[in-house]
Amino acid sequence: MTMRREKISAIDALQGLGRISDLVKKDYEFTSANNTAVNLPIEKMVPDPHQARRVLPDGIRERFFRGEIDPATALKEWKQIAEKDKIEASMLDGQILRLARSLQAQEQIYPITISQIPDDSLDRYLIETGERRWWSHWWLFGVENDDRFETIQAIVVEKPSPWRQAAENLQGEPLTAVQEACQVARLLLLESGVEPEYELMDIEQSDRPGLGSYTNIQQGYDFFRQAATQRAPQGAWSRIEQATGKGRRYCQYLLGLFNLCDRALAEAERARLTESQLRPLASGEKNPERQIKIVRLIVERDLGRAEVESLVNEPNLDDAIEKIDKGSRRKKTQTIRAPEEIVVERLLSMTRLLDRASRSETSVVGIVTREMIQAGEIETRRHELASLRSFLGELISELDKAVLNSSYTKDD
Repeated sequence: MTMRREKISAIDALQGLGRISDLVKKDYEFTSANNTAVNLPIEKMVPDPHQARRVLPDGIRERFFRGEIDPATALKEWKQIAEKDKIEASMLDGQILRLARSLQAQEQIYPITISQIPDDSLDRYLIETGERRWWSHWWLFGVENDDRFETIQAIVVEKPSPWRQAAENLQGEPLTAVQEACQVARLLLLESGVEPEYELMDIEQSDRPGLGSYTNIQQGYDFFRQAATQRAPQGAWSRIEQATGKGRRYCQYLLGLFNLCDRALAEAERARLTESQLRPLASGEKNPERQIKIVRLIVERDLGRAEVESLVNEPNLDDAIEKIDKGSRRKKTQTIRAPEEIVVERLLSMTRLLDRASRSETSVVGIVTREMIQAGEIETRRHELASLRSFLGELISELDKAVLNSSYTKDD
């Protein structure tokens, strides 16, 4: 199965980073005691249950936030699921394991940001940004028993900001369509004055093995679902567009995804289904059971938007799948292109993209370097880049000879 991803150009991403950075600095002052990182125990921190980027699988996540299991147990259960489920294996590797290996090889480069929970007898902190780094520390400490990762570098901010969460999400691995919908909903609700009402209960009070249970928490997607009927205050959409890098119309399409039931949303999120794949389902299918079945068919068969529409409009899903299969068999065989044609096309595309990116973002090399470090496998990337450098050197040499000798023509 091929997981689809929403397309976004590098130049759009870089420009979006600049806009959200300005927005955060302007409206939500970054404040701490001295803006320096300190090492704090990971046991003193708890995740934000309304962070748009959801890390844990759905069932484990609910039990964790009810305080029934601790972080190490949550990860061990996720590992057991991943051994039998390819999607969860991919999620665990992408969300936790690669980052954990990077932390072991390079140590922590960027601190997470946290804020102290008011009136908390245990002096705990709420994680604002960097939750995946925190979970990776828990993997190394709680699952692999590496005591070096019992603490994590963190900067304590005065007040958590969903806008800073949006900024980090824009810089990290692209959000799924469902996560984008949660991000838009969180910001729209914030602009409308709607805040989560949950509280964190002390471990002693809850008598449970976790870091403390959350009370009054809306599990699933119910909190975000409120945004679908929320009227945006004046100027809110402009700020949300800046923060997410998405246009208002697309953001409204994203909010429409909350017409899907929780199980359909959760499975679509884990499989990284796109908004285009989900839109016909969210707008045209009201039956939760059919929603779940269609999501699973999209995942199994990598169906596109038109195919999903045919499923929604067909009462009998078996008949719809049979028609799709017949149509697929009638499709023309894809033309096989020569490798050298693809190399030339991608080189030209990359040179134009780098030129545009460099003109708008002087630190593009630093950004790419950081992303490669956080993604792990640095030696592999260095080897690939060294091979590319060797090829480009030979290419430049040949082009120089062509210019000097005029031995190549446009027809060659």
